[in-house]
Amino acid sequence: MVNRSTFAPSPLSPTRWPSNAFSWKRSLVVALAVIGAFVLGFAIVLIAIIVLYGTDKTKLAKLPLVVSLVGQLVAYVPIVVVLLAMLPWLARAPLSAIGFRAPNGVDILWAIGGAIAMTVVTDAVGGIEQALHVPVNETAVDLLRRAHGSDALLFALVACIAAPFVEELVFRGFVFNAIRRYTPLWLAVTLGGIIFGAAHFDPHSVGALLPLAFGGAVLCLVYYLRGVIWVDMLAHALFNALPVTLILVFHQKVS
Repeated sequence: MVNRSTFAPSPLSPTRWPSNAFSWKRSLVVALAVIGAFVLGFAIVLIAIIVLYGTDKTKLAKLPLVVSLVGQLVAYVPIVVVLLAMLPWLARAPLSAIGFRAPNGVDILWAIGGAIAMTVVTDAVGGIEQALHVPVNETAVDLLRRAHGSDALLFALVACIAAPFVEELVFRGFVFNAIRRYTPLWLAVTLGGIIFGAAHFDPHSVGALLPLAFGGAVLCLVYYLRGVIWVDMLAHALFNALPVTLILVFHQKVS
């Protein structure tokens, strides 16, 4: 007989997680593996850039946008491989139990609702920051404004497909579940949002961290309530697609 956790029912299954699912020891192992994968991906990209462009700081400061975008995609690969391989071991369950099942029509509606909620919440928090004279411009948005042609298309693909897939795998599939295993829902959602925002730290756009933290909290709630990680990935993709569309198609100014 499998012992069941005394925590609330899993957001990902109608049953409760086994008591040894998402244990802190295994979560630590996975966290270290993800960090190692990130370092490996970064090292591969850095070595490739040095081989192609040398070490001259002037040249490196003027790298084409496509180099950064391709580098980001390459850096994602080890992280995805590690998580897809280790999440079943961590959860003591197949990937389908973690939320990797085919989405249905209701899931699509949840994703649309999640994207709308993210937009409303992040815009509201950003508006408060602007009223307090805190700049909230994101570096990524500034880069997108300067992108043209194939660079703009590749940027859109990274922002609306690759990034949502990888980030939801990391922050909801792993981080939120690991925190939720040991904390009440409100704390798991709060910490999940804060970690999501902190992961987007950029010294040139510090003001964007708080809106992103609230957006991450919304995604945690969507994942908890629906239990399908594809829903979060689609909601995240739609959220990112809005400014991309406004900038590239309608040429509007987006903060």
